[in-house]
Amino acid sequence: MKYWLCVTNQKNWEVIKEKNIWGVEERHRDVISKVRPGDKLLIYVMGTKKGNETLPPRIVAAYEAVSEMFIDSSRRFKGKLYPLRIRLRPIAVFPKPLDFRELVPRLGFIKNKRFWVSHIQGKAMGEIPERDFETVLEAAGVKGGVSMAEIKGVAFPIPKQFAQRFFEGKDVFVKPATVFRELKPGMRFVIYQSQEDTGFVGEARIKAVSFADDPMEFLRRYGERLFLSEQELKDYVKSQERWGRNKAKKRKWMAIELEDIRKYEKPVKPERPVPVGGIYLK
Repeated sequence: MKYWLCVTNQKNWEVIKEKNIWGVEERHRDVISKVRPGDKLLIYVMGTKKGNETLPPRIVAAYEAVSEMFIDSSRRFKGKLYPLRIRLRPIAVFPKPLDFRELVPRLGFIKNKRFWVSHIQGKAMGEIPERDFETVLEAAGVKGGVSMAEIKGVAFPIPKQFAQRFFEGKDVFVKPATVFRELKPGMRFVIYQSQEDTGFVGEARIKAVSFADDPMEFLRRYGERLFLSEQELKDYVKSQERWGRNKAKKRKWMAIELEDIRKYEKPVKPERPVPVGGIYLK
């Protein structure tokens, strides 16, 4: 089984959704001819101008291929013909499209995080890792057909110098409010120590989750409980802006208050490293 990212525009997304078909131009034959029934596809819609508003590039749905490539010259799509087609079965049409820019740090196929557009431009579709497909479904609240009701917690990678602070009295974690807005009190919070001596090193229970437009508000609200110093938080905010993500005045940040924090006797190695953006836990 293979996994694909399919790039389209808003008008043709409406066609895909209505007709359950995907199509490309003849020049993309070599790619679409590799699709087999059972393969999974994500639909990426390019940035769209809507009145005075510009909608960001976004992933709107996941589908399963139910045919191999076939040729159909009937006028279905808007603009070009796109005669090389495959039939689709919807897995999930996301109620809220996912801003692709917020997913970039978590996607393995995006090697150049700063100039991520270079991985999309000029392509009608491309193969992506299975893990990236799963990451998108997790972000949408769907994990291989699993709903958010079955999610029990979350794990975040935290550099060793900061991770150890949670076992020394710090109990508030801060990050951009991207794809983990559904976290609730009582869920598990597992600390994945990154960069050195990697592995799961401890866990806690989520006590509360709060949001703010200005991340510095958390410093005023929680003071010494925050796992970062004032300067470290400022540096963190700047690093997010350099990647083109979560400018503090436009996007919300989240603070996760923790309780019942405990350290494991020794790091537990997962089957695969936890990506930068974190993962849900079942």
